[in-house]
Amino acid sequence: MSPTPRTPRPTTWLGRRWEAMGAFLSEDLWSKELGSLPTLRALGYKGLRVVYLTLRGFHLDRCLLRASALTFMTGLSIVPLLAFVFAVAKGLGAYDALLNDVIRPLLDQHLGAGVGGAAAVAGGSEVRDALEQVLLLVQDTRVSSLGTFGLAVLVYTVVKLLGSIESTFNEIWGVHKSRSMLRKLSDYLSIIVVVPILLTTATAVTTSLQSQSVLDYASRTLGLDLLLTYYARFGPFVAVWIGFTFIYMFMPNTRVRTSSAILGGLVGGALWQLAQVLHLRFQVGVANYNAIYSTFAALPIFMFWLYLSWTTVLLGAEVACAHQGEPAFRQVMRARNQDPAYLEAVAVRVMGRMAVAFLAGHAPLRVSALAEELGVPERSVDDTLERMRDGGLVTLGEEPDGASPEVVPARDLSHIRLQDILDSLSGGDDQDLPVRASVDREADRWLQAYRTERIGVASNKSLRQLAEACLEADTDRLVQAEGEGQSALI
Repeated sequence: MSPTPRTPRPTTWLGRRWEAMGAFLSEDLWSKELGSLPTLRALGYKGLRVVYLTLRGFHLDRCLLRASALTFMTGLSIVPLLAFVFAVAKGLGAYDALLNDVIRPLLDQHLGAGVGGAAAVAGGSEVRDALEQVLLLVQDTRVSSLGTFGLAVLVYTVVKLLGSIESTFNEIWGVHKSRSMLRKLSDYLSIIVVVPILLTTATAVTTSLQSQSVLDYASRTLGLDLLLTYYARFGPFVAVWIGFTFIYMFMPNTRVRTSSAILGGLVGGALWQLAQVLHLRFQVGVANYNAIYSTFAALPIFMFWLYLSWTTVLLGAEVACAHQGEPAFRQVMRARNQDPAYLEAVAVRVMGRMAVAFLAGHAPLRVSALAEELGVPERSVDDTLERMRDGGLVTLGEEPDGASPEVVPARDLSHIRLQDILDSLSGGDDQDLPVRASVDREADRWLQAYRTERIGVASNKSLRQLAEACLEADTDRLVQAEGEGQSALI
């Protein structure tokens, strides 16, 4: 018998370096326990892990393709969205302040002055002029004259755009279920109502802080002149970072850690600012656009600006997701590879915890709490419970506020056995393979006999037996601990 041929090792220096880097990123980088490393080295390893997961997720989640889709959706929906926002602002009496104190200064800050203003950077004027045309269209739109059908179409367009954004973020975070339509209406419309108020209020506060009397008082009396100088210089950047952080915390239909959202907001906001600078100052081919498209040059430049913006937003989302999922990456890999042993262990432990909580009379456990207790990704628990629900073993409920679903048994714990869990995990005994030979028929008969024998074995216990054994063991440990405490006092 000839030996199995081995994969030849690279002979060039570059090939060997590439192979070594791949081995480090896939194995060595994840084999270290960060708690056992010095602080600086642990931070370095964690940073490399986050960078690796970010780039890996950006590629696997096809973020460039998703940015293209969001660019198209935004181009179609930007006028209805702004029309709805401005209609809300008009109703609240904040329209002029929102347009002249928030939107136009923001455009001046990042895209240069528009028509009639100071000279803008090459390429920026086209984007700015395109946005000015959009604003003119929005200002000419009278929402009150649209009628019931027109208003319904307007609301649907806005919800559809925000729903597409949520779906993209859910894909990045591995969330399979979007918000219900009722929650979309309530949450999205809340954003449209609250955000203009917050922007207008923040602008009013900023304007008051920049008044000469306030500056003189803060400088001479409080000694805050240096702080105000930094605020005037970095205030717009901080506003962008806060906006990105809010997006990463709110849009995914899952719980995002604040620290992860802040990190993603810092990276995404900084990259967005850098992208604007590069787009405006170093754009190649703007003159060619003007020569080819003439007065239509604003459209392709505006669409490219949208695409660049969405790309940076999604890259920041990948950073936030990578930072949150880094501790459980090894389990994520096993889950994605559908490791049977891993899936079986997760399923039995999840069902066991649910049974103990139910039998002890505690509140139903939630998917997020189960994932945190087990130290596994929430998507693994979610996938497992979906299969258990399809098998008729559990019931998943969802709270109106969007909290993760509660998990309760769908039938008596005495009637849920270990084999039921494993069958639900594998999809049961059903198979769609046709019998093509006598060996197929004989193999099926043997397999069915083996499955039947497994049902009758003594170790095929029920969840009630598992939960009772766990509760009894916990009671014994508590009694033993109390006895040791009393002995110590004596």
